[in-house]
Amino acid sequence: MNKMNMNHNIDPNTLPDIKCHECGSAYWKQVVKVKYISRLISPDGQDNLATVPVIICSKCNMELEFAIEKMNEEKSTLITK
Repeated sequence: MNKMNMNHNIDPNTLPDIKCHECGSAYWKQVVKVKYISRLISPDGQDNLATVPVIICSKCNMELEFAIEKMNEEKSTLITK
């Protein structure tokens, strides 16, 4: 990201909402996904857990990452037609 652009005052009310591809909701919440780390790949040789923050739709629970991927797939399909 260009640091020069970070200095601009941006009014969040003027930015477009990201809506869920599945249900159309514009509301999201952050949850935590828990990953298992096997002792075979763990740096300390012990079984461990890792937490990963994930943003999901507050209505249908679709992950934001998947919603963005679907949105990009649709855009590329429209462009190639």
